[in-house]
Amino acid sequence: MEHPIQDSSLERFAAGTASREEACAITRHLLKGCPQCAARLRELIRPPVEEADYGPVVDAFVRVCLGRPKKQEGGKGEGVAACGALSPGKTEMDRPA
Repeated sequence: MEHPIQDSSLERFAAGTASREEACAITRHLLKGCPQCAARLRELIRPPVEEADYGPVVDAFVRVCLGRPKKQEGGKGEGVAACGALSPGKTEMDRPA
């Protein structure tokens, strides 16, 4: 039995170029829980990232959050405070010495 949704339809859906009728059909199909189409759509919407692409992001994080930021009241640097806002857990700066 052939799959009811073709890959080209998922590509149009991901690109936002599917017709209203096609988009509704794909949405109904996805809501029924098709794992193959859901996985393919995730690939199309969020393509894999190369390992080397993480370097600049990690460098910026380290510079802002772990670098030598200005001191604030309470002794924390602004970068550390910003990282604390991003994470629900405690940072190294929050732990007693």
